[in-house]
Amino acid sequence: MRYYNLSLFQPGSTTPIKVWESHPNGVFNPNAQNIEFDVPVVPADTEIGGATITIEGNSLKDLLSAQQYTGLLAQLSGGMKNGLPLANSTQSGVLVSGPIFQSFGNWEGTEMTLDLVVVPGFFAYDNPGNIVLNWPSGTLLSDALQNTLATAFPTLPPPQITIGQITQQHDEVARYSKLEQLATFLSGITSAKGTPVRIVLQGGTIYVTDSTFAPPPKQILPTDLIGQPTWIAPNLMQMKVVMRGDLYIGSNITMPSSLMNAPGIIFTLGSALPSQIKYSSTFSGSFTIIEMRHLGNFRSQDGAQWATIMNCVPNG
Repeated sequence: MRYYNLSLFQPGSTTPIKVWESHPNGVFNPNAQNIEFDVPVVPADTEIGGATITIEGNSLKDLLSAQQYTGLLAQLSGGMKNGLPLANSTQSGVLVSGPIFQSFGNWEGTEMTLDLVVVPGFFAYDNPGNIVLNWPSGTLLSDALQNTLATAFPTLPPPQITIGQITQQHDEVARYSKLEQLATFLSGITSAKGTPVRIVLQGGTIYVTDSTFAPPPKQILPTDLIGQPTWIAPNLMQMKVVMRGDLYIGSNITMPSSLMNAPGIIFTLGSALPSQIKYSSTFSGSFTIIEMRHLGNFRSQDGAQWATIMNCVPNG
């Protein structure tokens, strides 16, 4: 069964003040409100805008005071829960977490919607963050970033930093208003060293990785795929899968080698055997995820409306 949980929090609080969910207390609610969202997940140095979330079937009271949600922290989780034969509840997780930049209601005919724009960056030019990089000569960049990010984002979980032993022969001291500025600086200076560092804020946690980051690969099953993967640029493969909340930028994935033993594949007479191409993936081997996008429409009958689109580069 499709699963979502959208919780709103006051800044600094861990107790939600408003919750929309499909499985209250772990039990599927067939009357759960419809929710639609478009959540891009990219490195922080890529300016792409925020996540948009639309909740249908709200009360008139919520719409008349929709602006009250601006400034709150939103956390959206999604994926699948047990209930269908091929659903895997371990693949659900947090899709986006961050402050609500805009909140507004709309009423057209019989449709009443509440729209939220969530920007995971937390800081803007009119609300600058205390992001100070103090990287002394000869010290590790990982140590400097640990202090920088822990100080600038004290309410977030500890940053997950997995990079090589990068040093400089001079002191580097700078202050930034936004995480995007720090990410752009680090990407440029480390690309010149041959090991570009990426900063990604996803699932409410800051991840800092480079080419040395090698997490255990996750197997993509034939039943995960929605359509065939395809090349969209040189050495850039795009694939669509059933919504995944357990994958991150930098994750390694292994493509299925064959679909021949997948559930539902039934052969009869040899003369009726269809093309073998239909029962194998056009891609094999392992890839690294560099960008993602979560698309959801809870009530849609189209399976492609509850999916994660990933751009990946081949490993090796």
